Amino acid sequence: MSVFCDWAEDLPHVIIFQFVGLWTWSQFHEADATCYQWIQSAPKPVSLLLDFEKSTCLPPDSPREIRRLARRREDNLNLTVVVGVKPVLVVIGRVMARLFPKRARRVYAFATFEEGYEFLKEREKILTPTF
Repeated sequence: MSVFCDWAEDLPHVIIFQFVGLWTWSQFHEADATCYQWIQSAPKPVSLLLDFEKSTCLPPDSPREIRRLARRREDNLNLTVVVGVKPVLVVIGRVMARLFPKRARRVYAFATFEEGYEFLKEREKILTPTF
């Protein structure tokens, strides 16, 4: 199917990636190009919510692609929240955590979109001063 990205409606510094059906890495790279520009131009660090709930499986070459993404330097990236985690993502996540421990400290996984979204809402409250 495809990969979509957009800003979260009520969280101004969160971008949501939605992975639907059988998606490809070229579809991801197309959405990622837009997202990358948004991250670089944002006035403060951006968090990502990667929603795999409607994804049926990962495309071929996923470990290599994920490793390449983990190596990419993104100074304006805050947290990454992954939802709808499939067993293969758990295995890849463990390997990536060993290879990239600093980046792994900023990655969180939740079973559902609602749990991940609520986590980001709570983090936003903590990070946003109220005067």
